[in-house]
Amino acid sequence: MAEPEKRIRGGRERWYARYYDPSGRRHSKAFDTKGEADRFLTTVKMSRITGSYGDPNRSRVTLGSWADNWLAAKAHLSPTTRNRYEGIIATHVRPRWGRVKLSDVTHAEVQRSITGLRLSPGSVRKVHRVLSMVLTR
Repeated sequence: MAEPEKRIRGGRERWYARYYDPSGRRHSKAFDTKGEADRFLTTVKMSRITGSYGDPNRSRVTLGSWADNWLAAKAHLSPTTRNRYEGIIATHVRPRWGRVKLSDVTHAEVQRSITGLRLSPGSVRKVHRVLSMVLTR
């Protein structure tokens, strides 16, 4: 992690916290004080160490649109597998999770949702597997 960088524009002093997310993409956030920028960078660093880092951009994306993009990117799937994934997403993922923001999806809610399915154990495993693959993209 880098130190906050001070910039003065139009007579106003701003502190920029620049950091890289786990995938290597660079981000920047502006603050009024160096202390605020330092605290933010410390929080980002600790969340990466503990594995709890969440991409801020994910807070705007719904799981339904994420699942659609995930499936569209799967060009290597056989027609049978694609049809199965589309069916699982349309029948089990989109009705429950379609409008939920990615940042609001929790492990406990996913577990509750999967446990509540009234399907055979094999079908429950398939639904869980597809949802898991979508979320780990």
